[in-house]
Amino acid sequence: MVHPEYQRQGCGEEMMAQLFTLAAAAGHRKVVVSTSQHADQFFARFGAVTLRSQNDGWGPGMHRVDMEIILPSVNTLIDPHKPRQ
Repeated sequence: MVHPEYQRQGCGEEMMAQLFTLAAAAGHRKVVVSTSQHADQFFARFGAVTLRSQNDGWGPGMHRVDMEIILPSVNTLIDPHKPRQ
């Protein structure tokens, strides 16, 4: 989780790019994420699909959302320093 003071500045996107790079280099083909309804759309931007969700799975009002991201090929990884189109 990115500290609220630093959200919407590209930190999360850069962390995801690093995760994809490291996971692919280690030979992984997918990443599984357990998050909440508050962050699932962030991960969906990177291709995450919901595997299952559980109301109140993290506690009252905090739903658990399990997601999976199939890793892109190394040639299509996000470059956080390249302007997005």
